Amino acid sequence: MQIIRKLILFSLFLTLLFPSCTKEYGYLAGIVFTIDDGNVNFWYPYLDYLDSLHFKLTFYVTGYHEFSEAEKTMLKNFWNHGHEIAYHTTNHVKISEFLEKKTVDDYLQEEILPDLELMNKDSLEVRNFAYPYGYGDKTIDQLLLNYFKSVRRIRVTSHFRLYELDEIFYDFPTKDRIIFGANIDNGSEVSESDVIKALQRAKEENKVILLYCHKIGNSNDDYEISENRFKRIVDFCINNEMTSLTVSELLANY
Repeated sequence: MQIIRKLILFSLFLTLLFPSCTKEYGYLAGIVFTIDDGNVNFWYPYLDYLDSLHFKLTFYVTGYHEFSEAEKTMLKNFWNHGHEIAYHTTNHVKISEFLEKKTVDDYLQEEILPDLELMNKDSLEVRNFAYPYGYGDKTIDQLLLNYFKSVRRIRVTSHFRLYELDEIFYDFPTKDRIIFGANIDNGSEVSESDVIKALQRAKEENKVILLYCHKIGNSNDDYEISENRFKRIVDFCINNEMTSLTVSELLANY
């Protein structure tokens, strides 16, 4: 009995001394919060706020060849502060429409390589990809996994509540390289209470939830999340000790 008690006490000691050890095998509640398109200027005023709370963003960037020098500097500053810069194609075309007229190789040459090369040349270390409009192609999935750690698609809430979308909840670290996120912009019509319920599910089940939006602001644009909603999400995560991860951190095994 004494030996068992000593082993239990030693185990508790290790847990307190090295808390991250308990987070290596699926016992982590967290959030991956991602931003689509070229909206770095909308988020840049929040950089200090994000730093102060250790809350990370992953930017899926499209149209990098059209970025101004100021926007490139903002993006690099986010990267320097521990946020992730990922890829969202060169021209943001819908893949189904593209493949009606062109080939898979055309997609690689026109939508993947041009801006990816520019971004890597600027030392942004791009590792992950998201399809524009969220819907992909299995053949191109396999092609893209030669260039990226993961490919992100989307799940929509038309027939389900946000917290019912099993595919947006992940063990940490995930073994999946085809991953799914759900939109919480104004246009998604996902209520704030549903967002909180989804975060609660992640907390209770020790899962990492993957969400995405576009801009931040208070104009009620469909492709925008309000500052108030975003800060409530951050507050919930902080108050419930949910870890903020980038996409690459979610895929720590790759």
